[in-house]
Amino acid sequence: MESNFSLRNSCVTENTSTYNFKGGYSRAGQTLQTLIIFWIISFFGIIGNGITLIVLFKRKLWTSVNILILIMSISDTLALPFITCMPTQKFLGKEIYWQTTLVRDIFITSSCISAMIIGMERSFAIRNPLKFKEKWNTGLTVKLYIVILVMMIIVIIVKHSSNLHVVVAFVDRYLYVPYYILIRGIPFTVILVTNILLARELIKTNRLLTTMINAKVERERMRQEAAITKMVMTVTSVYFVCMVPGRLLAGIMKDGLLQNERSLVYLTITYLELFNFSVNTIIYTMTSLFFRNGYKQLIVSLFGCSWLNKSRLKFQPKQLHSDRVTIM
Repeated sequence: MESNFSLRNSCVTENTSTYNFKGGYSRAGQTLQTLIIFWIISFFGIIGNGITLIVLFKRKLWTSVNILILIMSISDTLALPFITCMPTQKFLGKEIYWQTTLVRDIFITSSCISAMIIGMERSFAIRNPLKFKEKWNTGLTVKLYIVILVMMIIVIIVKHSSNLHVVVAFVDRYLYVPYYILIRGIPFTVILVTNILLARELIKTNRLLTTMINAKVERERMRQEAAITKMVMTVTSVYFVCMVPGRLLAGIMKDGLLQNERSLVYLTITYLELFNFSVNTIIYTMTSLFFRNGYKQLIVSLFGCSWLNKSRLKFQPKQLHSDRVTIM
């Protein structure tokens, strides 16, 4: 029963356990320096996601991809504090309540669903770039997201609200694997498959662009879809690489393996997950002209205008003086 309780009340991320916390993990994962690094990563992630949200609302180009990026940015922003506060609570000697893990899992699941749907959308778009907007609109994207999220939230609430020890034992014994297959396994599999399809279709598109003699509008449309697809594939690939190791660790822990040197594994996985929720702004900057220009305009509007106003105030008296001299 103790091991079941440990698995249910995961500590650092959804993949770590309170079991033997004062042993291996306290030496590496509960140090003050580690917590400070966790919060620094979370802080920059929250700031970056907030900047992305501001750019989206300022530019108001609500395509399917941008709507999913909006949802993902909100989910990542809200997930970061809950992921980081769990080792902080342990460091302070406090127990982690099931409500905390419940809220965290909902936000992580929301981000996971967004990554899954955005890969599906791009997989369809890159194969049908000229007919894409006719068959896949923002309404379909929102409906897919809401339906899948509601189903996942119901499953998560049922799993986390099982407070009775009998129910906990039943869930850990019989529903543990189906639960994580549903909320993580299926989305991760979809992300992997769509990334493979995206890579293959991008290669075909690049070859086609070098040989096609169609109208300039069609070629430009295909280039735009290819550029958006590259950005999405980068985001979902990073998501897959950073999030899958945690689920693999949870399965290994369930079998009672990896009893020694777990602290380093926990620490690495926590860094990966925090990095995943914090790095998207950098990816958008490197791969998307839309976001790159948006970030530049935002920085100029926040800092550049005040600097320009000061420079104009300094310049105006000299200009007036030179005008007077000229007139005289």
